[in-house]
Amino acid sequence: MIKVDDKLKLFAKLVLEKVQNESEKKVNDFKRNQDTVLESEKQRLLKESENLIKKTRKKAENKKRQIVSKAVMDRQRALLKKRKEVYDRMVKGIRDMTSEFVDEPEYLGFLEKNIALGFSKFDAKNAVMLVTPHDMEKYYDSIKSYIDKYKKNDMNVEIKKADDSMLGGCIIEDADKTMRVDCSMEMVLEDNRVNIGKTLTDNV
Repeated sequence: MIKVDDKLKLFAKLVLEKVQNESEKKVNDFKRNQDTVLESEKQRLLKESENLIKKTRKKAENKKRQIVSKAVMDRQRALLKKRKEVYDRMVKGIRDMTSEFVDEPEYLGFLEKNIALGFSKFDAKNAVMLVTPHDMEKYYDSIKSYIDKYKKNDMNVEIKKADDSMLGGCIIEDADKTMRVDCSMEMVLEDNRVNIGKTLTDNV
């Protein structure tokens, strides 16, 4: 027959085992839960780190592109500025040479050629030819002979001085200034602007 003390001991043992089992279960559940939480937190931190790295890398790449783009633009601006300086010097040099060319014997050939070209494009009965004050004074007789040589037979032509800004050549207008043929040196320079620009592009 089981004594009361033995029953108490047995009961205590059963209770202790139950408490131990439940405690172990709770501990194991807690550990598993903590492992899940820790793993989730670890993944979250890893993802945040990757996003931060991507953002930092993207920011650095954008900054790099901005720096490169600015450097390219600065170089282009400097190159354009240099080309303009060279172009201005070249045009000034051409103008200086022109002021000397108008006193050379070859200039009369140039003038005759441009007068002939002007009349070939002009189709009014009354015309006004503009020439430089220099050419009017020095080459008036030659200009008159070129006009008689190349104008249409029924055309009336009046020779007038242009303003001092004109370099050479001639401009032919009708009396009402509704028709104009520009055969001046300025127009020759303008027509060759593309070639001058190409020369600069190839060499500067």
